[in-house]
Amino acid sequence: MSKDPLSKIRAGNVFKQLRRILQEFRIDDADWSVVDKRPHPELTFRYCGRERRMNFSGTPSRQGTARNEAHRLRRILKEMQMAALGGEPAPAGLPAVADASDIGVHMIEDRPLVLDTDIGVRLGMARPSNIRQVIEANRQEIEAFGSLHAANAVIEAGKGARREVSAFYLSEEQALLVCTLSRAPKAPATRAMLIRVFVALRRGQLPAFNQQALARQIAAIVDDKITKALPALVSSRVDALVSEAVLSRSANVVNMVPALTVIDWAGVSDRHGLRGLSVTVSNALRRFLADRGVAVQLASLAAETRYVFDPALARQWLEQGGRRLIHRIVAEKQGQLRLAVA
Repeated sequence: MSKDPLSKIRAGNVFKQLRRILQEFRIDDADWSVVDKRPHPELTFRYCGRERRMNFSGTPSRQGTARNEAHRLRRILKEMQMAALGGEPAPAGLPAVADASDIGVHMIEDRPLVLDTDIGVRLGMARPSNIRQVIEANRQEIEAFGSLHAANAVIEAGKGARREVSAFYLSEEQALLVCTLSRAPKAPATRAMLIRVFVALRRGQLPAFNQQALARQIAAIVDDKITKALPALVSSRVDALVSEAVLSRSANVVNMVPALTVIDWAGVSDRHGLRGLSVTVSNALRRFLADRGVAVQLASLAAETRYVFDPALARQWLEQGGRRLIHRIVAEKQGQLRLAVA
């Protein structure tokens, strides 16, 4: 009896990792195959209505090869998934969900899930929320197929009142089990509908109404993330702009001169008895700059905060009458001082 030519490949760590990824993406055994192409085996798989091929290492030379090949397959599958969500037409010939009454699929944390009350409606329950009693009563058995995803929902409680309840989102296996446990007359039809929906989802054949629902959910997630991130982003940007403005202003202030320096430029070095001269000069310079549309800046000098001025404009003010003004004020104050002394 001849040995299976793929037995060595199937026994390898790389093949086991690839098969685990295929199962994770719920790709049926009928939708993938492996052939022994030398020097590397070739994996062919169909997902979201598309077919791809991928060569992989059959005899890894290092331990990290299996992990790397698994990452590569996962990346390819995610790209195919996003391409399908982008609305590209899928090839014909695959089974499709064409009934708009079929259950909607919610993508939560990259998992396709269905809402518990949607199953209750398809089962024909008078109160679809009663399906939660079935779930709670059989929770341990249901969670054998993975943890239950619970979310809070607000419902109308009558007379305008509202109350918060816990809703469950179920995976494919969990939803099928709940249908069986419910023993509802419509359970067989609901199970068939769920199988049809999830097969169509894996093959990229969901109808427009479901793809639009997925797009809305993705948009809501993106909007939520932006809403949460925006305040911090705005705050950091404002802080950066303020810091930039402060640094810019600080750099400008370094080159500025106060009124006392302008008085020195006018040739007045002895300011004894000239109290108030710097204030007069500062006010005159501020008016001079304001007439030319130039902003006046404040700077901390020693323990005081004073107005500072652009050196070129300060010299221009001196040439255009500022020097005469300073000397006239000095003469007046020194004359008053001499009279007071006499």
